[in-house]
Amino acid sequence: TRFMPTSRRASDFVVGATVLVVTIVVITAVLWLKQADLRGKTRHLVVRTRDVGGVALGNPVVIRGVRSGQIESIALGERGWVVLTLGIDRDVTLPSDPVVLLAASSLFGEWQATITDATGLPADRELRAAISESRTSGDTLAGAVLPDIAQLTTVAGRIAGDIAQVADRVQV
Repeated sequence: TRFMPTSRRASDFVVGATVLVVTIVVITAVLWLKQADLRGKTRHLVVRTRDVGGVALGNPVVIRGVRSGQIESIALGERGWVVLTLGIDRDVTLPSDPVVLLAASSLFGEWQATITDATGLPADRELRAAISESRTSGDTLAGAVLPDIAQLTTVAGRIAGDIAQVADRVQV
C-alpha cells in the first residue's frame, strides 16, 4: 500500500480546518446580522391596522419609551387589513389594554411602533375610531397610524393662514 507523505496530509488537514472555521464564521455572522433569536428571548405579537404609514421591517418597537423589539413582518391581511408581526423581548410586561400606535419618531423619516395603554390615547376622534375598528377577539392587538410630521406641518400652516385671515378681519 502506498501512503501519502506526511507533509501532504498536514497541508490537507490545514485546508480542511480552514474551510471549517471559515464556514462557522460565515454562518455566525449571518445569524448575528439577521439578529436571529436562537435562545427564545423574543415573543411575537400580531397587530391589525388599516395602514402602516412609513413603518418598515426592522423599525423599533417602543414600550414606555424603551426600545423593546422590532417589526419583523408586514403583510396584507384579509378584507383590506394590514397585519404586522412584532418581535418583543419576552421579559417585557405589556400594558393592561395594549394598542399599537405607528408614528414618525424623528424629523428624518424614521418610524416606530409604540405599544401603549388604550386609556392613554390622545383625544383624537379619528384615532380612537381607527383603534376601535381594528380591535378583534383573541391575541391580535389593535393598531393605528398617528399623523406624521408632514401632515402636522400642513395643518399648522393652514391654521396659521386662518389666524392671519381672522386678524385681517378684526382690523377691518
